Amino acid sequence: MYGKEKFASVVILSYNSKEDLMECIPSLMSQTYPGFEIIVVDNASRDGSEEFVRTNYPEIKVVQTGKNLGYAAGNNAGI
Repeated sequence: MYGKEKFASVVILSYNSKEDLMECIPSLMSQTYPGFEIIVVDNASRDGSEEFVRTNYPEIKVVQTGKNLGYAAGNNAGI
């Protein structure tokens, strides 16, 4: 493991959080650490959150749950 970059997955659970995503994602994207991915779990939002991420950040993985799974199951969907 020595000498290899570590990799991290950042899971963002979102439910009608478009405005928060508009701040959170650019902040994460400005990080200098190269080894990470962003996964947004859209917990059945109705505010256009999923479309916002897919349109503006195609490199981000989006998981659409279809219904609100709650906090624990929603986070698990992103793992």
